[in-house]
Amino acid sequence: MLWLVLIINTLLSFTIQAQGISLEIQKVKALPTFYQDFCDRWPGECDLSGRSSVGYTKRIKELVNTVNTAVNTELHFQLDQLTYDREEFWNYPQDGRGDCEDNALEKRRRLVALGIPRGALRIMTAFHRELYYGHALLALETDQGTYILDQDNPKILLWNKINYIIEARETVNGRWERFFQDW
Repeated sequence: MLWLVLIINTLLSFTIQAQGISLEIQKVKALPTFYQDFCDRWPGECDLSGRSSVGYTKRIKELVNTVNTAVNTELHFQLDQLTYDREEFWNYPQDGRGDCEDNALEKRRRLVALGIPRGALRIMTAFHRELYYGHALLALETDQGTYILDQDNPKILLWNKINYIIEARETVNGRWERFFQDW
């Protein structure tokens, strides 16, 4: 009987974890300066009110895959230093060029235009597990878990299947959650 309880608890734990990011929140903070600058220049683009998740239906999967592929194909990576003569500048892509946060913001803009609620599309920051570079990603909150759209991967994967350590993510109330991660 004890083995049955252990199996059920394990399955329940996996189910709960698969539904969303299950990381310990270290602190909640204001928007990062560069993101706040973007929000000031693009009023309304950072308003995440409304539905905070979507059903991960066949239609949503197709939309997300189409947008992810299109932006990854169309956008050529270029550092902000070359584009704007600044170390960091969050913006929509310019002339088909941009870096990782530009990529994530463009994906969100296109998905919102296709009817996915902005509140279900959250910008995240992370570090690559093997190459140790900082990165921005777009997270899609669904009834089946948090899926990640990444400029470096054509596949849409659950957050715990990506090769990144998640640092922080925006919340629907305009703040950022910073996660505790054991490197």
